[in-house]
Amino acid sequence: MLLPANIRFVEAMDSYPHHHAGFIPTSSARISDRAMKGLSLGGCSERRNEIYAENPYHKENNPQGFIKLSSADNKLCREIYSEKWDSIDFGKFNQEKLMGYPRLPGEKETQATVAGFIYRFIRKDLPPINPDHIVLTSGVTSAFDALAHVLLNPGEVIFAPAPYYYRFPNDFGDRSLASVEAIDCINEESGTVELDVNRFQSAYERLLETGRRAKVVIITNPRNPDGGYHSLEEIKPIAEWAFRHNMFVIFNEIYQLSIYNEDKEAPFQSVHRLFSDLDSERFVWLWGTAKDLCIPGLRFGVIYTENADIRAALTKIAMFQVPNALTQFVVRRMLSDYEWYEKIFCPENRKRLRKCSSFVVEYLNAVGVRCMPVRAGFFIFADFAQFLDEPTFEAEERLNRRFEAHRILIVPGGTCKASKPGWFRIVFTLRDMDELALGLERICKALEIQPPALDGDFRIFIEAKSEGVANGV
Repeated sequence: MLLPANIRFVEAMDSYPHHHAGFIPTSSARISDRAMKGLSLGGCSERRNEIYAENPYHKENNPQGFIKLSSADNKLCREIYSEKWDSIDFGKFNQEKLMGYPRLPGEKETQATVAGFIYRFIRKDLPPINPDHIVLTSGVTSAFDALAHVLLNPGEVIFAPAPYYYRFPNDFGDRSLASVEAIDCINEESGTVELDVNRFQSAYERLLETGRRAKVVIITNPRNPDGGYHSLEEIKPIAEWAFRHNMFVIFNEIYQLSIYNEDKEAPFQSVHRLFSDLDSERFVWLWGTAKDLCIPGLRFGVIYTENADIRAALTKIAMFQVPNALTQFVVRRMLSDYEWYEKIFCPENRKRLRKCSSFVVEYLNAVGVRCMPVRAGFFIFADFAQFLDEPTFEAEERLNRRFEAHRILIVPGGTCKASKPGWFRIVFTLRDMDELALGLERICKALEIQPPALDGDFRIFIEAKSEGVANGV
């Protein structure tokens, strides 16, 4: 079975057969066409997770194992989070909640707590939002899936500025069978990611010629995989264009509070500031605790919309995705402690993100690898095109195999729909700096270049500084 034309997925490492690219049934008891199509989308993150699970790095027990710089989870503040977790008085949890099903689409108390947190840290000087306009899900991934069911019919299209989060095709398409179309937003002259209405319009017209319909635009801000962010001046024309074409816009601000290198001349502004100027029936806003609180294992997501029909449809299917009672209790304790978040966790998290990001960028710059300017998130987007044996995505996958042969897992730009081969996303939020430094050293060995010499704490270079290489393209 061929992969859908709108998805670039490079099959690799045949020794790991459990991924489903080009899925071929093995049983005579045929599963549904819907399931077959979902399986045909592949799953590069599942494959990397399998590789890592079979042979994970451990400094003492398995020093030759895989180092995973591919998964966007942040372990930099683990001890701060652990202290907070230990301080939660679980004796205040009403155990009766475990003996009944959670309220749909979330407990009233949890909705109010989330609304208060959004008002305090995201909307700031804007009026508070109505807690009843919040739908709770088991993570933002679950929110993507639910919204795909509610907003799109099978085969309808979501426009996503590219490069984009590589799981979008799976999150929106594995079950709902919606399709994701990449809108190339890299400005080749400046080397930055920019939103351009003309590119969306061109893609819209091309799609119409094939008889297909674009129904949704998703804008992730701050961005994944490059770690930059868009201004409201960029976002507003795209939203207005989408509304003129009777499309919905999903604003995904899951990295909203993980900005550590803000442009003082153009500071980040939440899209909440545009809501009063936009068609309130056609926008949906997403957030969750996986990134800004660094607890993806808790699985807690937030959908906010003023469209009553969307909320009603989401509530109808909420039994499949509503967070359990204990999760909601923990989230309330975390989000209601403003002093802890504002004075302890958030500033220290941003400080550590800034240090680790700078370390990785300087390290790569020192060996002549350029990076896109980074301001937020847990990753950098680095250009390894000079190390490809030819300028193709097949060559990019061959380079990826070389990295994997040196036991290092990073994300090829082709899976993020980068317009040119050679880009890779590298996550820097490991708990252990020794492991991060070793991962970068393995990248250098795969490239057959000399890694830079570091001092004892892996922050300051002793030698091998490269002249003329800056944090940018």
